[in-house]
Amino acid sequence: MIKFDHIKVVYGDFVAIPDFNLDVHEGEFFTFLGPSGCGKSTALRTLAGFITPSSGTVAIDGKNVTHAHPSKRGIGMVFQNYALFPSMNVRDNIEFGLKMAKLPKGEISERATRAARQVSLTDEQLGKQISELSGGQQQRVAIARALVMEPSILLLDEPLSNLDARLRKQLRIQLKDIQSEVGITTVYVTHDQEEALSMSDRIAVLDEGRIEQVGTPRELYEESATEFVCTFLGQVNGLSEAQIAELNNQGAHLSPSHTHYIRPERLTIQPAEAQSSAGSALRLPATVVSESYLGDHSVLEVNALGAPLRVNVSGPIPQNIAGREVTLLLEDSSINSFDADGRRVAK
Repeated sequence: MIKFDHIKVVYGDFVAIPDFNLDVHEGEFFTFLGPSGCGKSTALRTLAGFITPSSGTVAIDGKNVTHAHPSKRGIGMVFQNYALFPSMNVRDNIEFGLKMAKLPKGEISERATRAARQVSLTDEQLGKQISELSGGQQQRVAIARALVMEPSILLLDEPLSNLDARLRKQLRIQLKDIQSEVGITTVYVTHDQEEALSMSDRIAVLDEGRIEQVGTPRELYEESATEFVCTFLGQVNGLSEAQIAELNNQGAHLSPSHTHYIRPERLTIQPAEAQSSAGSALRLPATVVSESYLGDHSVLEVNALGAPLRVNVSGPIPQNIAGREVTLLLEDSSINSFDADGRRVAK
């Protein structure tokens, strides 16, 4: 569907994207994820035609569109600020592109109504001014305005970043539902890891203009190919030299020349005096430093052999647990190891 082939983007002396190669499949929800300045928006705008690469090609459905005008690519785009016209009502905003294309009035009205239905905008809302809508409703108008042009690809550049946390979570579900119902190939840009993990079929994690890894959310989180992906996605504990030595004393085979990480939810905690029935589990002695109660789970900060670790605990935990001696249980297979070049080390 979409193919980036050795794309390079240069601004003066700055190389924003050195060598970008990627395939996006038809109908999938694909996300560019990474920190600010990593090149994700540059890649999206190159696909849209707003940036011309220094070298390489962009193809859509097998057709080279590297130098094609944005209007000739079959792409609809939703910007971070939505770029709606405040002087027009909702229907006029949605119909704007169709009117510019000089389509018949009947077709314009029919397509606008259909696009509004796809994003759950009511007839009443179609007559309202943009200023009368909530942030979530404005986002739907922006999506409808893109969908009404019947593009083959929908591009979304951080469309939820201006909304509050509760509304963002609500709209993630709605946005994914819209994409699934319409079946349109969607490329999404975000720096929000939870957003990317919860919405995407596949994700490309970017850093300094380079793709670190492409995969499903589960693959990226559980089988990070690089140290950057491991530490960027979610919470993770880096194991100290003393912790590594203790685990090796119990039969682990962790190279001191590698870096080793474990996710907080892969650590199990039990009272220090308890006898574990988990025969294969590795153990670390620890002292609870603090507890943070988050409703559906608690986060314990512990000191294990002189270094901090974070432990996610679901279910009830003892009152006043801070200061207690505990034992951490973990499986060797839960440890992610990376070599000096930051590449995953196979077990």
